[in-house]
Amino acid sequence: MVPNGCRRSRKAEEDILDEIRKYKEDHTKEKIDYYDAFKGQEEKDDFLANVNRLEQAKIWDVIIEMVIRKDLPDEFEGRDEWVALGTDFRRLVEPLDIGNYYRHLKGDGIIPYMSVRPKRYKFTQRWYEHANVTGFELVSESNFVAEIEELMIEVETRKNKTREEVEEGIERIKHQVQKWRSELKDKCKDKDLFWGESILSKLQEKLAQGLQ
Repeated sequence: MVPNGCRRSRKAEEDILDEIRKYKEDHTKEKIDYYDAFKGQEEKDDFLANVNRLEQAKIWDVIIEMVIRKDLPDEFEGRDEWVALGTDFRRLVEPLDIGNYYRHLKGDGIIPYMSVRPKRYKFTQRWYEHANVTGFELVSESNFVAEIEELMIEVETRKNKTREEVEEGIERIKHQVQKWRSELKDKCKDKDLFWGESILSKLQEKLAQGLQ
């Protein structure tokens, strides 16, 4: 039995996810995708997407804390509907959290997002991996854009890596994205996934401008 509070949270979660999904789809039809639009925060819908992101975080942080405190049934984390909802949430919203993190340069660009990744994404990723009997991936289809952001910072400011090392990082990401796209092709809604085309293209342009 799932507590009524969680049922209400699930309905609220689904409604907000639909709004974020529409935000993503609307930007798919434009020159700027939802990741870049969200980071820019120039339009009203970007502001509303941020409000929805914060609402999502609030709901899931409460759910995860309930899981940690064992306030929910033992089978809760394995329930199909919650695994599916957690996966949709992670794939749609984590890129926005990453965009928000690097937009504000939290940690002054020194602490990578992956070092402070919220539990709401770690737990929902674990639920998905357990349900699908897959191995653990530190970098997943919902957070790899953070690795691209780190390479961008490397190119723009740190310059601790050689051009070859950055290029190797780019190729590794591109290969992994291709692998995910192939594996997930028939298992999920592609429109819920962000494949990082815009920021990856920007990184390659920056690199072409002259990391020595």
